[in-house]
Amino acid sequence: MQIGRESSSSERVYRPSLEQRIPALTQYGMLVACICILSFLILLLPGKEGLKLIFLPIFLLLTIMMGVVCLWRTRLLLVTSPQGIAYASVGYRIFTPWENVVGIGTRLERGNRTLRLISGLELRRPAPVFEASPWIRFLLLGMESPFNFIPISTVIKDWQRSEFARDVEHYIPQVMRNPWTGERW
Repeated sequence: MQIGRESSSSERVYRPSLEQRIPALTQYGMLVACICILSFLILLLPGKEGLKLIFLPIFLLLTIMMGVVCLWRTRLLLVTSPQGIAYASVGYRIFTPWENVVGIGTRLERGNRTLRLISGLELRRPAPVFEASPWIRFLLLGMESPFNFIPISTVIKDWQRSEFARDVEHYIPQVMRNPWTGERW
């Protein structure tokens, strides 16, 4: 399955709305702006070449890291097809067949001074395709079992009442039904 390409009529691609991307863009954009202002102020200091040589590479590295995290938070993609479901972001990809999805679940994601509840699909076994770059593995340290869970609420807000939910129900109807009442979640 090609992620990022809409190669067949049965493959559907979902991306976050602009409304969902704006908080991450604003948060990381402000951090990058602060780092750039501090760098500029350090450059204006008379003398202090030693200080400049130490802090400017650190600020450059921090700016690059903030850019990667911002891309990771905003360049999200969900793909459904008859073969299964895939979730991808910058440096991160997970795919599993529908038979491996057992239900709806939640995870707590730890951020800097925040906890965020993420809903998605629980997997029976670790996903057969789980790829994460070293930078992204570091970011995933705050998430419980990222290889057994496909986060959906990071891409589609209120996803259980969306077109995506209808896709999931088409492929695995039992997951979208309340086991006690038989009604749709």
